[in-house]
Formats: sequence, structure tokens, C-alpha cells
Amino acid sequence: MNIDKLLVDIFKDNVTILKKIQSGFRSQTYLIKVKNTKYIFQLYMENTKYQAKKKYDILEKFTLKEIPKSYKYGVTEEYSYLISEYIEGKTLTDIFNDKSFKLEEISYELMNTLSKIHSITRKKEFGWITDDQVLANPKFIDYIKSEYKRLLPDLEILPEVILKKIVSKVEDAIKVIEERTDKVEISNLCWYDINADNIIVGNNNGKYYLKGLLDPGGARYGIAEWDLAFIKIELLKNDSEFNAIIKNYEEVTNKKVDLELLNALSVIVELNNISFVLVDRIKLPIPYNSKFKTEFEYIYNNIEMN
Repeated sequence: MNIDKLLVDIFKDNVTILKKIQSGFRSQTYLIKVKNTKYIFQLYMENTKYQAKKKYDILEKFTLKEIPKSYKYGVTEEYSYLISEYIEGKTLTDIFNDKSFKLEEISYELMNTLSKIHSITRKKEFGWITDDQVLANPKFIDYIKSEYKRLLPDLEILPEVILKKIVSKVEDAIKVIEERTDKVEISNLCWYDINADNIIVGNNNGKYYLKGLLDPGGARYGIAEWDLAFIKIELLKNDSEFNAIIKNYEEVTNKKVDLELLNALSVIVELNNISFVLVDRIKLPIPYNSKFKTEFEYIYNNIEMN
């Protein structure tokens, strides 16, 4: 596919590709410039074609400055595309090694943005979003069990003794989730993929602040503690950062966070990461409060990483 010709056909103007941000078999992301305006252009193929409309619909729900605007999407038999706002700044990945940066600096803004995302609700629909449809389960625990069932085959490469340890921890977590969520009837929109690459920050006179929360491609309907669990596993380095996240979320929502449920859901998030490592052979950082530290170390020492 000639990406330059495609962009000219879509914009009906000259387009400059400033940077290819991501390139994969089923999707490509570019930073482009049309006249004096920068945009993010995302192209999807094959079984990810639904992502353009899904992201467009989700971004359209918000008018927050921290969430990029969606401008246009299109779909053909061959591909789909999304044009969205470009938010200037650095990712958390870029500044994690900056000793002057403290995650607590952006904690309140991040939790405030997250609370607005969680304000989008549905009744008795828990699960993945495909375009504007939810592949729904009647209870949150049903969705968690379906995720466990989906991920389990990826772990079969592991020795039985390691697999049994992982399964035991996950099943204990599922029991806690089932006890807590059996009566949950209202689901929240969860951003889910809140990682360091998807958070944009700015700096004003040496103080960092939140500029953007990107990429709702993994978004689904769940419960608030699930997003908090994802943040705990993907972003946090110590208990001080965790306590700040909880304090600020409770402050902006005026709701108590169920810490036991959050910790149980953290096990499910880590299970997803283990699956990702085994399937894609990409080495991820071991979370500071990991329930699977020994198992991750075994994988990294005994399974070939690319």
C-alpha cells in the first residue's frame, strides 16, 4: 500500500509524514503534518479494522483536554483509518529515568481524568468493545473467567510445576473477585492499557504535569479497580506512589477503593503480561509488588527472548 498516496487521497492536500511511530503487521501509526497542523494517523488492516471506529467512538465521548480529539475515521474492504489530535509532550517512558520526576506530580490529574472515563457506564455489559458493540458477559466475574480461559493456553509452554503455581495464584484471585463483584450490575468504561507509552506529560518551570492519555484501543467495560490495578502493575514503583493514586482517586470520586479487589485484579493483569511475554517474547519490567516475581524470573532465565 502506498501510504503517501493514501494520505493525499484522504486529506485532499499535501501531507508530510514527520515520523512513523509504530509499524506492525495489522496496524501502522504516523505523525503527519497537513499545512501547519499535526495529526496522528492510524491505519488498521485485517482483523484490527474495527479499531478505527472503536477509538473514534470512545474519543468522541470526551471533551477533556487530556484526551485527544477524534477528527475522522474511514473504512474500506482492505483497511480502516483514524485521524486524531496530536498532543505535544514527552511520554512517561521518556522521563522515567529523570530523577527529578515523581509520579505523584501527575497522580491527581491522572486520577481526575480516569474518573471522567469511569463516568461512562453501561448496565450488565462487561467485556471487549468492537466498534460500538460490547461483547458482553452478564457479570464482571464471567468476563474475568473468560479472560483466564483465553490466556491459559499461552502458558502451556511452561513446566508443570511453574504452571501450577501460576494457576493456583490466579484461581485464588478469581475467588476474591467473585466474592466482591457478584452483585455488580453497572459497568464502567475502562481505558485498560494505561502504560508509560500512553501517558504524555509536559514540564512547566521544572514541574511535570499531565498532558494526555492516549490510545483507547484496549478499552472495555469493567470496574474502576481494574484500571487502578493496571496502573499499579504498569506504572508504579513503590508503595508511596500506590498510596497517592488511591488517595487521589478516592478524593476525586468520593468513593472508597476496594483494595482487596484491586490486588486480586492485579493478578489478572500480571497473568496477561505473562501471556504477552510468552507469546511475543518481549521482556517486560517485573512490577514492584509482583505476585509472580519467581515465575517471571524463571521465564526470563529459561525462555529465549527476542
